[in-house]
Amino acid sequence: MDWMATHRLIYREKPNHPEAVEVMAWDLGCDHPSPGRYALYTREEWKANAVAAWAMNGEGTVWLKGETLPANASAVVEGIWS
Repeated sequence: MDWMATHRLIYREKPNHPEAVEVMAWDLGCDHPSPGRYALYTREEWKANAVAAWAMNGEGTVWLKGETLPANASAVVEGIWS
């Protein structure tokens, strides 16, 4: 299967500097032990068979490398393909 962006992750560490990241959301299943149900793979992570840095649960909460985001940061995942 080829990599195809399904979502766009908008990450803000500073209010006026959002960063948009195109990701493929991969459903890990409800019994997966990580904090997020969905791995959000970038094209580079997918090609390298690397662990996805970003994860998201069913409520839209996002983690970076398995950790909660810093208090001054926010991340929103938008669907771009279905």
